Amino acid sequence: MKIMKVKEEHIESLVNKYDHVLLAILKPTCDHCVQMKKAIKELNEELKPNIVFAYLEIKKKTPYTRKMNAINFPTIILYDRGEPIRKWVGERPKRQLASIIQYYC
Repeated sequence: MKIMKVKEEHIESLVNKYDHVLLAILKPTCDHCVQMKKAIKELNEELKPNIVFAYLEIKKKTPYTRKMNAINFPTIILYDRGEPIRKWVGERPKRQLASIIQYYC
């Protein structure tokens, strides 16, 4: 499945539509965010997981980022049936992301 670029107002409907969603909150000027986006794209191609990958690009804090306490970037949130079940901040190795996805999905 193609990685979805989402707008803040569509996140709730996206996470409720699919069983598993990995949402990356990224800043376009952040080097760590660029690397995470690349890793997510590679995982999407390699794993063909039972999960939807999505990302939200922001330039400043928004109501959603405040609600999710996303104060540093990248922030990655894993949703299971509409509920956030895992959140982490900062760049992670692709291998670690793959392990988390395989464990939960």
